[in-house]
Amino acid sequence: MTASHGSTQASKRTDILVVGTGSLARAFCYALALAPIEGIRVVVLGRERRSAEEVTAVANARAAESSGDFSFRGNSIDWSEPTDLAEKIAGRHPRVVFHTATLQSPWALSEPTSWRDLVYAAGFGVTLPLQAALASRVGGLLRDSGHDTVLVNACYPDAVNALLDRLGLPILCGIGNVGILSAFLLAHRLSGKGSSELRVVAHHVHISGFPLLAGSEPTRPRAWLGEEPIHDLSEAVAAIRAVPGAEINHVVGAHAVSVISALLTGRTRRLHVPGPFGLLGGYPVWVEEGRMRLDLPAGISEDEAIRLNARATIEEGTEPMDEEGFVRFAPRAVEALRPHVGSLAEGFHVSDLEAVADEFLQLRERLSRSL
Repeated sequence: MTASHGSTQASKRTDILVVGTGSLARAFCYALALAPIEGIRVVVLGRERRSAEEVTAVANARAAESSGDFSFRGNSIDWSEPTDLAEKIAGRHPRVVFHTATLQSPWALSEPTSWRDLVYAAGFGVTLPLQAALASRVGGLLRDSGHDTVLVNACYPDAVNALLDRLGLPILCGIGNVGILSAFLLAHRLSGKGSSELRVVAHHVHISGFPLLAGSEPTRPRAWLGEEPIHDLSEAVAAIRAVPGAEINHVVGAHAVSVISALLTGRTRRLHVPGPFGLLGGYPVWVEEGRMRLDLPAGISEDEAIRLNARATIEEGTEPMDEEGFVRFAPRAVEALRPHVGSLAEGFHVSDLEAVADEFLQLRERLSRSL
């Protein structure tokens, strides 16, 4: 995926298409503007053109101040018009799409409403349809375009990416979560040393601070420095949970720059990503010449790592998708959801994602009016 500037087609091609203008998209663009890479063309799409242009104005100014060779441009998305995003993707032929737009921001759950109470009772996993709906639209357009675009998803990738993969969409990996934990481990336990030797297996549930569903012994994230296990990760997890609200996206934005720049430049790096190749949870990966593979230490097999993250998924309220593509909510989530959504509390088929997301949006609207 090394950049090419030798043809007219290449010169017109967008390197990175950022979908969304929220705090993560901003953190990513502002960090990217200072990155030591050259000749990168970025387009930011948001619901409001003004917001997209605001992000790109700041990013261009930061790039100019640091003498970076970047070009940021902003435009709008009309999600209600199916052809709008299709035309904007086709016209730019992006090398990487970084998807950050969701129908349910986790930061919005800080407001006291009956909707928030339901999510806390049922588990964060019940927001899965709301997290996946827009990403699936983008992925479908990329699949249908026939381009060799890589999709990197930032919206609950520990669970969403499995749905995208089952739908046959071109998902490579996610951003955040296990990447946040690896960054905080380096900063708080390893004093910034040993980044090339650190390997972590972890899930969103391990760092999120959302209540776990009652059940068996909770899963724990696992980490190694080289082949030696790190037994106590509590300091790093506590430091993550102490960061207020969307401030953590400054770390996620930097993490996204590391992953996406490695994919674009062909650099060789050991990194951590959630949802690689549609797997549940997060893993260490090896990136080389724009390709990615799992990079687990000898202390854990691939099957064991996958089982750990599957159990962690259940702790957030959803069970791993079955072979037929059906997603079931965990028993406690079913109990919490049934009074509100009836038979849908039992789960849904991945092919019904859009309709299920609409039903959850209606439920959220009803429950957000009161405590």
